[in-house]
Amino acid sequence: TQEGHKGPALAQRIQELVNNPPEHIRIEAADSALYNTFTNQPGKFAQGLMDLRNSGSFNPMFIPLTFIRTPANILRYSFERSPIAPLVGQWRADIAAGGARADIALARMATGSAIMALFGDYAYSGYISGNGPKDPGKRGALTRQGWQRNAIWRADPDNPDQGVWFNYNRLDPFGNAANFAAGMAEIMKTRDLSPEDMDEAAELFAMAVATVTSSVIDKSYFEGVSRMFQAMEEPERFLPRYFERTLASFVPFSTAVNTMRRIEDPKIRDANGAWEQILNRLPGFSESLPLALDLWGRERGTEQVFGRTFDVLSPIYATSFKEGPIDEEITRLRIGIRRIAKKATFKGADINFRDFPRAYEQYARLAGNELKHPVWNLGAKDFLDQVVTGRHQISEIYNFESDGKDGGKSDFIRDTVRDFRRLAQDALLADPRFTSFMEHVEAKRAELENARLPTPLQGGAGATAIERAGGSVQPPQLR
Repeated sequence: TQEGHKGPALAQRIQELVNNPPEHIRIEAADSALYNTFTNQPGKFAQGLMDLRNSGSFNPMFIPLTFIRTPANILRYSFERSPIAPLVGQWRADIAAGGARADIALARMATGSAIMALFGDYAYSGYISGNGPKDPGKRGALTRQGWQRNAIWRADPDNPDQGVWFNYNRLDPFGNAANFAAGMAEIMKTRDLSPEDMDEAAELFAMAVATVTSSVIDKSYFEGVSRMFQAMEEPERFLPRYFERTLASFVPFSTAVNTMRRIEDPKIRDANGAWEQILNRLPGFSESLPLALDLWGRERGTEQVFGRTFDVLSPIYATSFKEGPIDEEITRLRIGIRRIAKKATFKGADINFRDFPRAYEQYARLAGNELKHPVWNLGAKDFLDQVVTGRHQISEIYNFESDGKDGGKSDFIRDTVRDFRRLAQDALLADPRFTSFMEHVEAKRAELENARLPTPLQGGAGATAIERAGGSVQPPQLR
């Protein structure tokens, strides 16, 4: 039309351009194809990382920096459709060029920001989740109720309290918009950042940076990079685990082999050491490893909402809501009770349970719910479920001790978990299947005594909650 064509002449001219497009149209079409498939030339920072990775024949940076181009372009694609688009160099270049490029850049930013605002409203109402609490104990309480990080909640039409969480973390680039919005909503609700030394504008900017950072490093294609920085920050804690997982990733055809393993053995296993990490990826060998258990000694990650085929083949992981009174109470009180650590104090001695995986599994089962209290004849979870729902004879004590405040309830739950762990320790040492573990504990305690070091007291000063309620922390007689 700019050339002055009308009617049949216009149709003929359009057909000519389709059949034999000019050079500038072919170039722009190729650029558009690369842009929409995230294979275009990345920015300066990503290009620098690629150069670092590709320098030299035996460059170890290839391990954590395996994927750069596509993830970087996905992030740029997402950023250009968000309120932080002005931080992207290509967006600023499009605005400076003016004309159609500027119009499209502004349209991307406006449309993406509007979609993010909608996601933010859903997230603030609880229909979209972000990364969740930073504390593993608090996050674990939510997970045990079926909650997922980076997921969308679909309620049951017949029962709004029931439903399914669908993970969106692999649905990039649209998943990024939901993740950014959900992260901002969570930070604004929980106020994880302190505003003492920041004005409102600086605080909001800091929140946005923190949200984007946590969203980026949580992606599967940045897992190697995030683990590398984690190992550099706390080498004593994370460096051995980083090398173990890195070595396990060299299993040939690891993705296909791991898929076959999940079909044959869908359970989450507790792998310690590089060799067990490799076995955990191989079908037929993973079953030799102990199960990964949650705080209450139950198997983790064994739910199949839509069947095993869906869980294995679908990029969208689904979990359903699970009713758990004590976990709901822990979430309400915002207390973080963590699972038994692999390096823990056991009968006054520092024990590394990675050397005794089967003993750790039994310890977690006993302390979680399998061991019955000698007075109440209930496991830890069953006992706490009854107490917090008012169905136990000491529920009045639970409410009375708080004196109208939640601090006393938090202490009661912590004391109860500690009491059952002490009972589980005695029961584990009395089990003849773990004689070698018992000998190891006694040797560790002897080392402390020989070195004349004070043995840490178990349980702290004063009576615990169960003792005040008439219970006992003496171990039951086990056959």
